[in-house]
Amino acid sequence: MVAILLPGWRMFSSAEHYLALHNALEFFSVAVSAMVFALGWNLRRSASGGAFLWLGVFALAVAVIDLLHLLSYEGMPSLVTPSSPEKAINFWLAARLLTALCLLGLVFVPPRPWRAATAVGAVIAALATSAGVAWIGLFHADRLPSTFVPGEGVTAFKVAVEYGIAGLHALAAVLLLRTAVRQGRAAMVWLAAAAWVLGLTGLFFTVYVSVNDVHNFLGHAYKVVASIMFYKAVFAAGVQEPNAALERERALLRTMIDSVPDLISFKDVNGAYLGCNRAFSACYNLSEQSLVGRTDAELFGAGMQIAGDAQAGPVVTRLERHEEWVEGADGTMRLLDTLRIPFRGSDGKLLGEIDVSRDFTERRRIRDQIAEREKRLLMALQGASLGVWDWDIRQGGCCSVRCGRACSSGASRICRPGRRDLGGAGSSRRLGRYPGGTRAAPAR
Repeated sequence: MVAILLPGWRMFSSAEHYLALHNALEFFSVAVSAMVFALGWNLRRSASGGAFLWLGVFALAVAVIDLLHLLSYEGMPSLVTPSSPEKAINFWLAARLLTALCLLGLVFVPPRPWRAATAVGAVIAALATSAGVAWIGLFHADRLPSTFVPGEGVTAFKVAVEYGIAGLHALAAVLLLRTAVRQGRAAMVWLAAAAWVLGLTGLFFTVYVSVNDVHNFLGHAYKVVASIMFYKAVFAAGVQEPNAALERERALLRTMIDSVPDLISFKDVNGAYLGCNRAFSACYNLSEQSLVGRTDAELFGAGMQIAGDAQAGPVVTRLERHEEWVEGADGTMRLLDTLRIPFRGSDGKLLGEIDVSRDFTERRRIRDQIAEREKRLLMALQGASLGVWDWDIRQGGCCSVRCGRACSSGASRICRPGRRDLGGAGSSRRLGRYPGGTRAAPAR
């Protein structure tokens, strides 16, 4: 506000001397608007694609109109009609009005992605708007109100329009800041700051007398600052914030897979490793960095091929499960129960394979021990001509029988040579209900 009160002294002796600096400032703004459009268009399918595309299509129209403003500035060659301050002002006001409407409407635009037809239609509408502004400014400028009088400065109409646009920018800044506080998004703060600076930019253009005085220069300088803030907001929301969220998700996923005792690895479509977890590295005494980009054959030798997969590709195309014995880094043999899982992109294209192996060595050892003991028990029962039965309390019957002589597996009786049936329909004695478990047949 203090800068607006500065005296309107000329920074350059003539408009031609200021022309190069003015063009540089405007080219910068045009380039930023073009980058905002490129970002908005490429981010249109993201979760907040609607907001990005809204900013992008308006930035496209503003870029075209700002270019027309640059080409129409005093001292530039004729563009259809001779260049003049008033011709440049007409394009300037159109671009500033579109920017204010863009920022104001952003508060109310749903962030969800637009349909493809809607996105294309929005771009066509932006180009049609800029074409309409060009048609009016180049061919019908005489029908527009006067905005500048040489030697006197801007007209009352120009001042009123600039104040109105500045008010729209101020309103947009307040609404954007409120949205930023409610949603906790830093990008909205940058947009609110850009809207506020653009509002101040308009105030400089209410007091200048010459196109090369200090107020005109400060107005363009503030516009450059606002353009940087505008791009910073779009870049932060569209690139930095998603990348930060992705890094947090990757860190969480990495912590999860490293905390799992199972061996986990992932490969690309050529069978080259993309990474692994700590358990995998510890099992083979290999760091993750040393195996990335290398295949099983390169790491463990050409014989490292799953049985039956000699004709298969480097990765699976459907879920597979198998058991395999592998030699660990300490020389011990381990039995692994391995799942080979294909992973695909959102389009269904095969991207590689995820292998998850669980060490079953101890479980197999215990299972073999139990089987061996069962075998010995059965041999002992057969040698002693005894039987063992299990009573199911809920069903009220015998659920399994192991006996010394061949008998029906579903029979609810105890078999012993020389004894009659204890549980049959004609038995003289019925089996009692026991708390459950396994009991041996009572002796006579």
